[in-house]
Amino acid sequence: MMDEKTSLNLGQVSVTIGSESNDEKLNDYSIIVKDYNIGQVAGSIGIIGPKRMRYSHSIAAVVQMAEILSKIFSK
Repeated sequence: MMDEKTSLNLGQVSVTIGSESNDEKLNDYSIIVKDYNIGQVAGSIGIIGPKRMRYSHSIAAVVQMAEILSKIFSK
């Protein structure tokens, strides 16, 4: 699921809310995903939470963690 979201957004933050997800089980949740790079290796980090969340804080946290992971592991 996370790979699908990051491949569509090419380095941008992906936010999926409720029924935008392809999985009916996730209709009551939101998903925030961002990719990070460690040299030639790429990964994804994200949050799955309730539809009613503080999106600005959650997005900022995901972006910051992706940047930190990229910096720490690239050394």
